[in-house]
Amino acid sequence: MSRPTFRRLLTGLDTVQAAAHTEPPHGAEGQGAPPTNRAPYNCIDTGFKAFRYGIDSVYLSFAGKLAPDWAERLRELKTKAQSDDDREVALAQVKIGPHLLEVADKAKRPFAFTLVDNCFHIQVSSGKAAAVPLAYVQISSEYLAAVGVEAAEADLRFIVNTLGFVNGSALVSRADPFVDFVCNVDLDQFDAKNWITRAHVLSKIWHRGRFSGFSIGRGGDLSSRLYDKRWKSKSKAISSTSTIFGNRPDGTAHNPYTGRNSKRVEVCSRRCGFIRSQTSSKRCHYSGDTRARIGLG
Repeated sequence: MSRPTFRRLLTGLDTVQAAAHTEPPHGAEGQGAPPTNRAPYNCIDTGFKAFRYGIDSVYLSFAGKLAPDWAERLRELKTKAQSDDDREVALAQVKIGPHLLEVADKAKRPFAFTLVDNCFHIQVSSGKAAAVPLAYVQISSEYLAAVGVEAAEADLRFIVNTLGFVNGSALVSRADPFVDFVCNVDLDQFDAKNWITRAHVLSKIWHRGRFSGFSIGRGGDLSSRLYDKRWKSKSKAISSTSTIFGNRPDGTAHNPYTGRNSKRVEVCSRRCGFIRSQTSSKRCHYSGDTRARIGLG
């Protein structure tokens, strides 16, 4: 995966910046070619540098059926979770491999059970409805950053295979690739009309009276966010950065956002909206090369 791949995500920024340099004075004839996103990236120095990229979130679904013994066991644990006795609630957990999963007292329809730990949020069906997948799972961004997509999916598959009978490979229901970067462009100098996009919804984001970025195509199959990552990190008041960013060789926490005008662009692909352009199938199976599965190649 090359940096030019992500530079293309910033075409809107480069185009607008080029327009600012080439727009002629009022009443005067302009000189030079108009701005374009088809020309080589060699004429404008925006100070762009990508320093981190990856997958922020992945949602996978597994077709199959819950094993009868696990269905009974999860019903018992769910009943414990609904108890008024804290000692009973504390017992509503199950260990599968290295993961100690909490069984929640309720589940979101059409699923019957919810299993959660710091790595996975797993919704499990009762097996009575054939149209509902065995499991629908969100892999946490922290776990993806720690072990990567391949290891996280393999770990998750072991859990799901333990719970029941899985049919085929996992389906990608949603994937959120991102890139963190620095540049000399201030986001707040742009208006919605400056963007070249097919999205019907585009809005500026303000947080605590301060402009923080843009939301493009919110609610669609393919949407994007561009924002000041340093400001968002401060607003969340992250107390420990070592969990997310790792440590330096001397053991101190490393946060790449500290003291830098860093930004992040995220692309949210729902129901394979980002991947249909790369495959003839309408359903995206989680198999083969990672970049092909999630549309980063």
